[in-house]
Amino acid sequence: MESACMKNDLPPGLVSAAAETLAIDDIMDIATGAAFLGAGGGGDPYIGYLLSKGSILEFGAPRIVSPDELDDDDTVVSSAMIGAPTVGTEKAISGDDAVKAIELVEEKIGRKVDAIISGEIGGLNSLLPVITACRMGLPVVDGDGSGRAVPGINMTVWYAAGVPVGPVILVNEHLHTVVIEADNALSAEKITRAAITGMGMSVMSALYPMTGKQAKAHSVSNTMSIARNIGQAIRIPSAHGPVVSLMECLRQTPHYSKCGVLATGKVIDLQRNIEGGFIVGKVVIEDEQKKIATLTFQNEFLKVENNGHLLASVPDIISIVDSETAVPIPAESLRFAQRVIVIGASAPAQLRTPRALENCGPKPFGISDEYIEIEALNHWE
Repeated sequence: MESACMKNDLPPGLVSAAAETLAIDDIMDIATGAAFLGAGGGGDPYIGYLLSKGSILEFGAPRIVSPDELDDDDTVVSSAMIGAPTVGTEKAISGDDAVKAIELVEEKIGRKVDAIISGEIGGLNSLLPVITACRMGLPVVDGDGSGRAVPGINMTVWYAAGVPVGPVILVNEHLHTVVIEADNALSAEKITRAAITGMGMSVMSALYPMTGKQAKAHSVSNTMSIARNIGQAIRIPSAHGPVVSLMECLRQTPHYSKCGVLATGKVIDLQRNIEGGFIVGKVVIEDEQKKIATLTFQNEFLKVENNGHLLASVPDIISIVDSETAVPIPAESLRFAQRVIVIGASAPAQLRTPRALENCGPKPFGISDEYIEIEALNHWE
């Protein structure tokens, strides 16, 4: 039996010439694939599935467009939830908060928004643009700003390419609003973290208003399509099983082709706290030979070591999946004694540039190790 990913001959679009709207049947697969690309973060993808499905049923499915379909003078804005994923799962969003954030961006920049794009193709945030677009009658761009989930609004390929982050609009569930105008994304990130502490630890945001020309040039392309295909590969695996099927799918993508198993075993220790608007902690996994793999996280998994030997670090993707089903497990959903597999994959090339590594490499997280590509650390071809 072929996997769904293999049958789809990556990288396909989410739409065909005969259909220009997002298929509701694809949403669960996008959520699953985005959970993997979320590297443990981005919020619970199942919540994103429920919210986006409900929005499609109520308002109709949005059009999905590739970055290349945008006109140069279009206005594209990112729609995302910011805050601690555990809190975001409990609060979800109303939809009115997402719309209000976009409308306030329009008011500030003096232009109507033409399309919505995801800030990160990870977890819940991969599908929040669908909810916003459904309510506003706007298309969703098949791409995102990071090619994975990231814990900071300054950790995007857009910022690395010089795209201004602001104005940044934050709206909580009570429709209380904060407008941030800062001269750089790092300052905006610091102000955002301070603001969301008083706004309930999880808010909807609108940020990175950009032109269609900028979105085409600097976004990580086709990531919704890739997430869909990863989800299908897990749901309809090859004869070799879902884990192998998942990696077969990754190897066919333009962004994540260097991949492999980093560790297997049982969760024997788990530490998790909320600090500064992030979920932070570590998880320890022990295999049958008593080898120990330790992963640290700040919303997303930052690095993994096996008996003190570095196997991978940000911005490369580190994800934990169920050992039998290969379904990704977010950091906030990990439980003691779970049997898991740690899979690593290369980050998109845009995240590996010197400028991008200044903001999303190991050093910004206080990790002393210099960034080394995951394929070099593990001697993958």
